[in-house]
Amino acid sequence: MTPDRRTLLALFAIAFGLRLLYAAVVGTSPDINPNPSSFDYRVAQRIHDNLAWIGQPFTPSAPGYPLALALVFRVLGVGLWRALIFNAAVGAAMTFFMYRIGEQRLGRNVGLFSALWLGLYVHHMHLASIVIRDTLVAGLFLWFVFIVARPFHRMRNAVWAGVLYAALTFVEPMLLLLLPIVVVFLALYATGHRILSLQYAFLFVSTVFILNVPWTIRNYAVYGEPVVIALEWSRYLPGAVRPDAAFAPDARRADRRGAGLWHNAREFWRVVRSSDSPGDPARGVGPEPAWSLRHNAISLVNYGLLLPFAIAGAVIAVRRRRGVAAVLVGFVVSYFALRLFVGGGERARLPAEPLIILLAFYGLMEAWAWRRRGVESSSAEP
Repeated sequence: MTPDRRTLLALFAIAFGLRLLYAAVVGTSPDINPNPSSFDYRVAQRIHDNLAWIGQPFTPSAPGYPLALALVFRVLGVGLWRALIFNAAVGAAMTFFMYRIGEQRLGRNVGLFSALWLGLYVHHMHLASIVIRDTLVAGLFLWFVFIVARPFHRMRNAVWAGVLYAALTFVEPMLLLLLPIVVVFLALYATGHRILSLQYAFLFVSTVFILNVPWTIRNYAVYGEPVVIALEWSRYLPGAVRPDAAFAPDARRADRRGAGLWHNAREFWRVVRSSDSPGDPARGVGPEPAWSLRHNAISLVNYGLLLPFAIAGAVIAVRRRRGVAAVLVGFVVSYFALRLFVGGGERARLPAEPLIILLAFYGLMEAWAWRRRGVESSSAEP
């Protein structure tokens, strides 16, 4: 085994082991997770038990995560820990993409430290210990960024990016709103040639739509309307579909979109919490008090320490037009802009956090290199 593969295996093992340990010690505690058998878990059980879901409504939420869990149950058997092992594996696999993005484009140390930091990131450990889709969304989002951040060299790159994006939107339909931005980005920067980039962009968007056609036909047969992905899509485009009365409360469950742009922006970027968090008990997310020393101390160490360096890394990337780093900035800004309108929050930040970590260590390494150059130039003076 090469040293490179040993590094990847070590990073995966650390992240995977810590997520399982956290789930066993903390995540399954009734005080932390009052409802381990979440809504998505129960839907996955029903999918596993029979095939009736194909021709009838089975969830107002996106089908991607429950279907993935049902596949895991088919292979490993039904059980809470099977779902937690799946979440832990997805979270640990993210270290591979963190390492590769850094190693190939930003510097080996950036990739190594970013992947290690993500492996130790308590926020990701906590959400991986709850049977909800957030970890899978973050994993697919990072994988997609890994694919499109590099110039395309073959047609299959565009097709593979389309497959990943379609899978991502089947897990989190809200991200379908980023499609125009992604298409414009690919049309301009997929390759160094404008006409070829346009071809790749067309191939990408065609793949996304083609993969959506069978499920849209199925939804039309079930609901009598061309429902895009799932009923929850109507949360982001009001009037796009008339939700079934049986699922309307869940499809339009309470969120904080009405709180305003400033509230969403503050909640997205905040380092410590000073207000109550109601949680989402139906999905296994418990409420949190206005001030939690445990929560805020962890957030300060995991996230707060890196935020200044992430801002510095973003500024350096934009000023120098540093390839992949600038692309990371673009995805963070685009995702944040989307969250301004559909609701911000610490949990909402999860898919962007790996990119923020990469930018932070990029900024930190640049600052360290600048300091070394200053020391060397000072020692060279007579």
